[in-house]
Amino acid sequence: MESVPTRLSRPEVLEFGDCAVPLSNELEDNFRRARNIGQVRTTNPERFDFYGDVGQQKITGTEPIPTIGKPSQDFAGFLNGPVYRPLVANSKPYFSDPEQWNPAHMSSEVVELLREQFRQKFPKVSNCANPEDGVEKPWPYKDENVKVTTVYSSITNWSVARLQLGEYRCDGPADDPFVDQWFSISPTREVKFLGKAMWLVDAGDYDSDGQSELVFSIDDYNRGGYKLFTIISIRKPSSSSATTESFSSNNVDRHNRTAHRLNGYTRRTISSRWQNKGRKAAENGLKI
Repeated sequence: MESVPTRLSRPEVLEFGDCAVPLSNELEDNFRRARNIGQVRTTNPERFDFYGDVGQQKITGTEPIPTIGKPSQDFAGFLNGPVYRPLVANSKPYFSDPEQWNPAHMSSEVVELLREQFRQKFPKVSNCANPEDGVEKPWPYKDENVKVTTVYSSITNWSVARLQLGEYRCDGPADDPFVDQWFSISPTREVKFLGKAMWLVDAGDYDSDGQSELVFSIDDYNRGGYKLFTIISIRKPSSSSATTESFSSNNVDRHNRTAHRLNGYTRRTISSRWQNKGRKAAENGLKI
């Protein structure tokens, strides 16, 4: 058995994929202004020599590689140098955002619900007095220590929020409670955990099913990749026409190099992070 999955059954995955991103390279940009900025032709390599190469594709076309703005450390993740803003590449020219996700604000009541969910996830936290001390002790953090730093909402009254517990006073990488945590908020104010250590790249209806998908970039210690979320409707098995909705996720994790299907969700979207290293995409994923 090979230690690295070196060969692929389908050499060509994306041909002349359309790239769409917000007009600005700002992290908090208005996602309704996505547009088509170019095309690329990519293929899978004949083999992968390292686990770190799995999921990457080669850009084989002669067209200019689409980029937005200048390389920045904001998009580098665990990499050492600045890279361009991630773009979303799709095999079809689908990039509109029918649910119109935008930066938003949370009411004090919803902020309280978010903090309650955060505390349920992290009921006990340890911290140090300072980095030089280096001795972790139980820390009874207060609600005001949990900040709601980022919120996005749609016209369907769904929201996602990023929470940050501060501050981490020990030396070295932060423990999980101090890494940014994302939660979804339903129109009925049901709060559920989404993921950690990631940021929102873009929102768009990449498979033209009438629903917007959210693409997050994983920004964790020694991990990278992308997660794609959508709202799925699950009809209850009864004569009732009532439905329940929840967020579903497809995950491409560049740490363990595996793709996961959750809640029966499938998509054929490719999300790409481009780097200025010849004609090669440094990160690629979400080909299910």
